[in-house]
Amino acid sequence: MRERMASMVGESGTTMEFLGREIMDGKLEGIGLELVIADHSNTPSTSRAEILRIPVEVIEKAKFKNRNSYGEALLRLFERYRISVISLNGTLNIIPENVLNEFEDRIFNQHPGPKKETEKT
Repeated sequence: MRERMASMVGESGTTMEFLGREIMDGKLEGIGLELVIADHSNTPSTSRAEILRIPVEVIEKAKFKNRNSYGEALLRLFERYRISVISLNGTLNIIPENVLNEFEDRIFNQHPGPKKETEKT
């Protein structure tokens, strides 16, 4: 079975781009990068995803009243794209508990930010 990965990106998207190119070049087998989720539109990360022809969805965490409702929006996207694994590639957003529960042992954090930065989100 081929895994369907979503990448939650930060501003630059360099790690997501690297993963996408490795998958496209056949260096990572059994997985596809099916979705990029960004907190803002018109960033280098969304441009990189568009160049790679990976669908981009923008979900601005600040527009949700709480983490649970933000998590519900993420889960709806994951269901729509049939996502089986999540890669955190620079996002500083804290992943909501409902997403953590649904994707237990299927979330990979490529490079966590310093504690001071991630506590604020």
